Order: sequence, then C-alpha cells, then structure tokens
Amino acid sequence: MKKTAVAMSMPEGKLPGFYAQVVKALAGSAALFDRSKETLILENASDLNTVSEIMNKYNIEYDTVELYVIPDQAQLRPASDDYIFTGKTGRYYMDTELAFLFQLLPGSADSDPQQALEQMEEHLLAHWVENGQRVYVTQRHLDQLMEKTSSAYGCTIAEVH
Repeated sequence: MKKTAVAMSMPEGKLPGFYAQVVKALAGSAALFDRSKETLILENASDLNTVSEIMNKYNIEYDTVELYVIPDQAQLRPASDDYIFTGKTGRYYMDTELAFLFQLLPGSADSDPQQALEQMEEHLLAHWVENGQRVYVTQRHLDQLMEKTSSAYGCTIAEVH
C-alpha cells in the first residue's frame, strides 16, 4: 500500500508549541494516517491541497513524497534503519523513490532461487509474504544488481508496485 506524505522543513527559531499548532490546524481539515517527526502521512492524497494551504499559511517549506506502508508482519533487517522509519502508530514506511520491491521467481527447471537469495541477502532491508508470494525490499539503486544476481542463478525478478 502507498500513502502520500508531506515532509516539512520547520522554520528556525520557532517555539516548541509551533509544531503542535500546525498539527492542530490540520486536525480539523485533513485526516492524518500517521506521522513521524516532521513527516505527515495523509489518510487520503485528496487532502494534499488542504495540507498545502496550511503549510503556506504557517510559512513551512515542504516536499511531497510517496511512501510504501511496510506490512506489520515484515521482517526488517538491521540495515533497514537508514531507509525504513516508524510512525507514531508503530507502522513502518519507506520512500518509494528509495525502495525496490520485488519477488524472486524461478526462471527454469534448473534455476536455484535459494542460491540467488543467499547472494542478495546482505542487500535486503525487509521481506514479507503477500498473497502467498514472498516480497523483498532493497535500495532502488540496487535493482540491476538484484536482476543480475537472479539471472546468474537462472531466476527472474518481478518488481512489485
């Protein structure tokens, strides 16, 4: 599942209650799915215009990002700390521009998915089972490495969106 988020750059020198004031202003006009520090995760992307108006009203610079909601049953790897973050609700998220989600599939009768997976292991950030298929997550810039590794063992990669 994907969610739209707003990554705020809070103005310098603001009092500690400023953030709470912004969140309170949002509460009456936009539904938040979750939040983490200065990242507001929207329940509905349709609320983005309303959130933009509030950001402009408070002179807050921001970027809009798309996030993957990592399933609760996912097994996170130690290396995931730099890429996957936790919201206030305990859910896990990763920026879609930084993430490569894929399934490792046997390509032929003599393929060896287990050997391919062992080679990929050090680069994986998380994995889980979705619709009976295992989904793996690594950094986006490693997509070609994952494809070459899978190919070397007679397997294929199917990107998950």
